[in-house]
Amino acid sequence: MAYELAWGTQLKSDNRPHIIVIGAGLSGLAASLEVEKLGGSVTILERTDTLGGRVKTDRMNGFLLDHGFQVLLTSYPELKRLHILDSLNLKAFLSGAICHRGHSTYRLINPFRHFAQFLTNIHNLPLFTYLDFLKLARIICSKASLTCSEDNAQVGRTK
Repeated sequence: MAYELAWGTQLKSDNRPHIIVIGAGLSGLAASLEVEKLGGSVTILERTDTLGGRVKTDRMNGFLLDHGFQVLLTSYPELKRLHILDSLNLKAFLSGAICHRGHSTYRLINPFRHFAQFLTNIHNLPLFTYLDFLKLARIICSKASLTCSEDNAQVGRTK
């Protein structure tokens, strides 16, 4: 895709419609692709010197530091339509966290998403994690019991 990062760039005039896109994040880049596919030209205005918006990675002292929180679900219709999944070289991962306490490191697998893997890893968790897990499970279960379908929701309704 031909794009330009512009800060007060003078726009060229020709017969094609020219669109200005604010931001070179994923949405801005996707919108720019669409405009160009439809025959328009695009100028992307971006305040930083990098593309990607909130989705970026910095390298610092041998570590990779990801900015922002982005979830890319392969079932997104836009991804399917663009036919770019194979080129992204995505890797699946288990939902959870790697935790550090003192000199100990352990992996906490999300039991609500990967119960079997959680059970095989539970013996590696320190005691405080069991207690925290029980608190979290209680909160999640209490919130789940509060959700109901609209047909069953009677709170605040009068007949």
